[in-house]
Amino acid sequence: MEIMKKNIYLAAILCGLVGVFSSCSDDDKKGEAATTDSEKSYKPVVYMRDADVREVNMQDFDTDAVFTTSVCRKGNSVSTEAVDAELVVMTEDEMYYYNKVYGKSFSMLPKHCYDYQKEYVFSGSEEVHEVKITLKKDIFNLDNSQKYALPLRLISKNGTVDEDQEVLIVAADVIVPEIKLEKSGKQEVLDLSGVNPTDIVNVDIPISMFGENEGWEFSAEFETDPKKLKNLVSYCPADGIEYSLLGTDYYEMESKIDFSGDEREKTLSVKIKRGDLETGNYLLPIALTGVQGMPFKYSREICFVHVYLNNEFPQIDIKNKLVTNGDTKETGYEISRVTDSNTNTCWQSPWYSSYWLTGKVTCDSEYGIYIDVNVAITKGMQVKIATKTGHNYPVLWRIYGKKTGNEEWTMLKEYSDTFNNTPTSFKTEKFYGSYSVVRVAFLKSKDGNTDLRNITLSGGYCKNVSIAELELFGL
Repeated sequence: MEIMKKNIYLAAILCGLVGVFSSCSDDDKKGEAATTDSEKSYKPVVYMRDADVREVNMQDFDTDAVFTTSVCRKGNSVSTEAVDAELVVMTEDEMYYYNKVYGKSFSMLPKHCYDYQKEYVFSGSEEVHEVKITLKKDIFNLDNSQKYALPLRLISKNGTVDEDQEVLIVAADVIVPEIKLEKSGKQEVLDLSGVNPTDIVNVDIPISMFGENEGWEFSAEFETDPKKLKNLVSYCPADGIEYSLLGTDYYEMESKIDFSGDEREKTLSVKIKRGDLETGNYLLPIALTGVQGMPFKYSREICFVHVYLNNEFPQIDIKNKLVTNGDTKETGYEISRVTDSNTNTCWQSPWYSSYWLTGKVTCDSEYGIYIDVNVAITKGMQVKIATKTGHNYPVLWRIYGKKTGNEEWTMLKEYSDTFNNTPTSFKTEKFYGSYSVVRVAFLKSKDGNTDLRNITLSGGYCKNVSIAELELFGL
């Protein structure tokens, strides 16, 4: 009953809007006898075999879709009188009211996107005319966010139209593949704190096509405009962290990825470069901007690559992890003093000949007097040395490391003239890599410019070297 009421209401609206039917036009009846209900009942009735909404599946971008239906005639008596029937396209107003009555949201299909025979004549005993409605492949180039339909209405000049079967809505059910990022939202933090400034870290973002690739060639395009990317940063969900846009100097990525053959999955590889990036939290939004070559849909979701950098290595506790060839507790200046956080105390290698003569301390012909720090470094490190005395501080020294899995020492840097006659400190640059042990080797001392790789005893004394503090920073 509800459907019948809607049909009657719609028929009334259509008649009122158009005003072109003989049953609705007084001007066409001038000079003619009025048609009685009895006469009307014997007039042939024409109708659509398929009324209401009919969905037409469209998924082949290279082929038109054809919907086949019929215009039919029926009546209470056999008549040899020819009866006409015509399929007309609804107006925009009629389409609007149809949507309103039936709760639809169809958009009018443009004229260049369909084709069909409009007029039909039933002669003799003909009761059926086949109707072929072609929905053209141009539909795939339309806005795929709209639901397009061809709204047809059946009219007849000398017949009666069945009001329940006079409207046919041919709706294009367009199945469009969609290109999507497999990752969206803020990703796990990429910590560059222990990464060598010259190294490159790859971040892979999978890209997928949802739907079968029928051999189409197309490209997924990405946003690369810094101004637009900066605006996209504001779309990242708030989490209490202040983010900056990762500058173009610190990454490389393609502006598009090509698909061909039957490919449905590809990977966007983003190369992240630390370089001289400052400490902070950064975002690189990865966003699709379109599909070139095919009228595919694409996801508007954004993948945020989160990059974090702290340019300062944290301090590592090295207490009880030091070994030296120039130490004895008997002097009172033992190695533990370099980790007591007090620059007013110091460690000194022994200066009494007796310690050397008894073999309690030695010097190395290559590394002089050294301190080994038995701490594993996985990403990088820095060494800081403070001095107290003005007469026996190191004037030539080196940093060595044993790379993980290798027993050979690798010299990382040699330093000279880093200290002076007053208490001072010096922090090395960062050394990136993994090391199982770190060695600080003192080769010469201010004490007579002595070469600590070949210490000469003089009477009861010998030259020595001293530092106040040794600190290690790293990850």
